[in-house]
Amino acid sequence: MPSRDIPGSITDMAHYDFSDTPDGVPYFNFIKTYSGWLHGYCTQNISSKVDLLMLHYGKMQFTELNKQLHYLYTNSAVFFTEDDCKETIRIFNKLLYIKGWFYKYIKKSTLKTPLLVNNIDLQLEEFKDSDKNVVTINCNKLVYTFRISELLSIYRHSTTNLDYDIPKPLLPMNPYTNEQFTLKQHYIIYDKLLDYYCGLRRTLPEHYILFKNSYFDTELFYKKYYVFLMYKTIRTTVKNMTLIEWLSEMDRLCGGLDSHCKICFNKLKNVRTIFKNVLELWLLNENDIWIFGCGLNEYNRIAKSNKQHFQQTHYITHRLIKRAGKSIHSINSHTVSTMNRFLTNFI
Repeated sequence: MPSRDIPGSITDMAHYDFSDTPDGVPYFNFIKTYSGWLHGYCTQNISSKVDLLMLHYGKMQFTELNKQLHYLYTNSAVFFTEDDCKETIRIFNKLLYIKGWFYKYIKKSTLKTPLLVNNIDLQLEEFKDSDKNVVTINCNKLVYTFRISELLSIYRHSTTNLDYDIPKPLLPMNPYTNEQFTLKQHYIIYDKLLDYYCGLRRTLPEHYILFKNSYFDTELFYKKYYVFLMYKTIRTTVKNMTLIEWLSEMDRLCGGLDSHCKICFNKLKNVRTIFKNVLELWLLNENDIWIFGCGLNEYNRIAKSNKQHFQQTHYITHRLIKRAGKSIHSINSHTVSTMNRFLTNFI
């Protein structure tokens, strides 16, 4: 039996030089190093067949390899008994396993440890070894550390970005390098976030799940979830309006209704709370989104239940008599148009 440490065997490492290997990853040609040492451990026909299988595998001739394996698995190889076929398959699988293990071992032992870039988060707080809400990302042999809350903020800002009140999602970027996250980095982040939220027994944020379901592609995300983006945009826009801006926008939409009175509407106590979501529905309808309901129908329903649905002659109640040479009457634009129609019909 030949020695295990003879030159050319896989245990003889002295003649290998990994100093000039690209990217610090050694190239170990297992097929070339093998050079037929298996012949001393099994019969000639089995060793020759294993040589052939390893040759096809090394040259990536997978069609021929699959053909040879088919003969072995079906016990139809020429001059091979059923036991020979089983032994050949066993040896071949073992060699592939050894090759994979050996490559991983050499790669792990020769690769340099990536350099850690930051030991503080974006809030200038130092990371601790006990922190569980952190994610590390390898980028160009540099390791960046983030808190999960920071990553979610980055994704939220990217997916809810607006361009003049129009949704325009952006690709999330690494704030330390100002470069976009790669698809691989996206899925590394997703695995970390999923494990963290499962540990908390909570679900991931909705905007992040939808972005992940779009394969982290902003164009696909915009097309698939346009209604969601418009709803979030309009809801945020209306929420950030002042009372004056909200009343002005409601007057723009309701001013043409015969049953609407601007004076009574503006005087109504808690008017914004009472007519909550009406403006949002109306703006969604203006963008051809009706799945959430009709803004006009919702306004009429709430107006009737709060005595804000008036007859055409309601403007008369707001007429005041001129006294002391001063005009103290005030009417809205709807009242003027109503009076003009009334006078025209009268004449």
